[in-house]
Parts: sequence; structure tokens; C-alpha cells
Amino acid sequence: MANGFYTKDAKRVFQASYSFTLAGSSGTQFVQYKTGAKVPILLLSQATTASSDITFELIESPTITNGTTSVNSFVVDRNSTNTAVTTLFSDPTSVSSGTTLFTELVPGSNQASSEHQDLLTRPLKASTSYVFKFTNLGSSSPCLLNVVWYE
Repeated sequence: MANGFYTKDAKRVFQASYSFTLAGSSGTQFVQYKTGAKVPILLLSQATTASSDITFELIESPTITNGTTSVNSFVVDRNSTNTAVTTLFSDPTSVSSGTTLFTELVPGSNQASSEHQDLLTRPLKASTSYVFKFTNLGSSSPCLLNVVWYE
């Protein structure tokens, strides 16, 4: 069993990763997580930063202009032909309000990268937009978002 799901369910587990450079002090980056008709279960969200402290948030149902550039995702079971109903977008705009489900501090380091993993299994709402929000608390920093979900 991995992350609470039997390996026979891997054909319904999906993963996506997105890397970017977060602009200097108070710079923000949003990644939209748009669910479809199936209820997704968020298994893992991981934020990694290299050189600067950042905050990492998950916000439900924000006011948003939908992104148009999708982030590639793939099914974990490489023998499956399933495709995800949930889509990630790297370029949503006009993001405001919504319900913050978590906020975490991810400390940076000039010696090595640092990460935060939200390992709480989160059943999310179907047909809903969420955003992962990154806010830089220091200088420019490379960042990485990894997301794993079940649908």
C-alpha cells in the first residue's frame, strides 16, 4: 500500500510537477488546480525552494481568471491509458479571496534546497478551482511544485 491506496489503484493516481523562478521580495506565483466532475483526493502537495524563504498556500474557490497553459500530468501506472480529469495551469491571473486550506513556511537556504510536504489526504470538491500560492519572503528563488492526486 502506498499513501493509503493499494497499488492496484495506481491506474487512478496522477502526478504533475512544475518548476519556476519566484521573483524577489513579495513576488507571488499561482498554480491553478482545476478539478473535473470526479471528486479528486489530493495525496501529496510538495513545495521546494532553493535560496529564499517562501510561504506555500492552498486556496479553495478563489475569484480567478482561468489559466490557459496546462502543466503536464501523467498516470502513475505506466500500463494504464487513463487521463486525468483534473488539470493544473501555470498562468492563472486576477486571483483573489477564496478559502485558505493551509499556509506553510518553507525555509530557504544558501546551502541546499528546502521543502514542505502536505501529507494530509484531502478529498477536494468536484468542478472547483483551487490555487497553490507561493509568496517569496526574500530574494529571487527557484521553486518546484509536485502534486499527486487520486480520482
